[in-house]
Amino acid sequence: MVGAHLTGYLSDKLTRQFADGIQDDTRNWRQWQTPLQKQIGVHFVFYGFLNVVIYWIATGRKESPETMAQQTIEIIKNLA
Repeated sequence: MVGAHLTGYLSDKLTRQFADGIQDDTRNWRQWQTPLQKQIGVHFVFYGFLNVVIYWIATGRKESPETMAQQTIEIIKNLA
């Protein structure tokens, strides 16, 4: 996927699915009020996560999935 440069295709399709999936989800960590904020939020969150996954794959998956998840959660916690 990474070497074949298919990440653009994958990210476009998955971003739409992600946006549809959270459309009615009103979790308290998301304070997106306007349609523009929602679009920015979806793209920011999804593309950030996708880039973490691509980085992990491109570097040979040296870390376990559990380590990557735990470290990603720690990063997200420290964004606030």
